[in-house]
Amino acid sequence: MKIGEFAQRVGVGIDTVRYYERQGLLPLPMRQLSGYRRFETKDVARLQFVRRAKSLGFTLAEIRELLALLGSRGSDMAGVKAATTQKLADVEAKLAELAHIRDLLQMLLDSCPGRGAVESCPIVNALEGEKHMSGPHPLEKPSDGTTAPQRSCCSAARTCETQDAASAVDPICGMQVNIETTQHHAEQAGVGYYFCSAQCRQQFLDSGAPAAR
Repeated sequence: MKIGEFAQRVGVGIDTVRYYERQGLLPLPMRQLSGYRRFETKDVARLQFVRRAKSLGFTLAEIRELLALLGSRGSDMAGVKAATTQKLADVEAKLAELAHIRDLLQMLLDSCPGRGAVESCPIVNALEGEKHMSGPHPLEKPSDGTTAPQRSCCSAARTCETQDAASAVDPICGMQVNIETTQHHAEQAGVGYYFCSAQCRQQFLDSGAPAAR
């Protein structure tokens, strides 16, 4: 079959076929007397293998190694299993990273009142850097490779700038909070508590505190 028919059977464009040829994932096809390249049924199966492996997250280099294993007489399936095991670990690491990003975004949203001057926005302050907070930056990974603390959101709270708010301290994490802008507050035994984020407030309530005011 010619390259057009070949590409159509696999469901890719002609340029994609040529690209995979350049990458060594497809053997150079035989040429007819007319000069046209001729592909065979086994080439269709090979390119389908490449596309399916790619959809599972394998890189072109890894697919090339898998194809080499398949083409090596007497190869054991252990190599294929090892490559797939490593790919699964890579995917799980990416999922953990995405979950971490999701939690950071939620933390920033919880800490922002959604009104007031933009320079007071905890999201902006967290993105700008350490001048607006104490302790480790919540958007940076720990240097020792350990998991970031669950209460890292508290480090993104804006340090209070008014005298009235100077004594407002989050009872969960000890961070100062701005009682003029925060919506996260609760009462226990007649004492009002203010929190830098909804997460800390919820932890406070979950610990057995009375209903929030």
